[in-house]
Amino acid sequence: MNLRSVVMGGMVLSLGLVVGGCAATKPADPKAELIRDAIQMGFHKKTLQGVVNWCHGYIPMGSHLEREECMTEERMATFLKEQQSARDSLGRPGVCGAAGGACSGGG
Repeated sequence: MNLRSVVMGGMVLSLGLVVGGCAATKPADPKAELIRDAIQMGFHKKTLQGVVNWCHGYIPMGSHLEREECMTEERMATFLKEQQSARDSLGRPGVCGAAGGACSGGG
């Protein structure tokens, strides 16, 4: 990446310029993506009996006591994929979104 500085009104601004497009970037590490996504969702890494787990605290409905739920890295990867597909399906129109859909509710 080449950087260029521009002076405007006595201030120096840095503009980042990308050279070469997407071909210069290497594929992302799936484990690094898993770690980033898990941390963004509030999970922390914990080693239990020599096995790396991802844990998060939650308070069950009707309780005031916090509990901790942990899952292995494999289960965490599956969980994150399920969450992503659920987010993706929210953006897609379903049966109700189709023209003349069955969810209009009236007659």
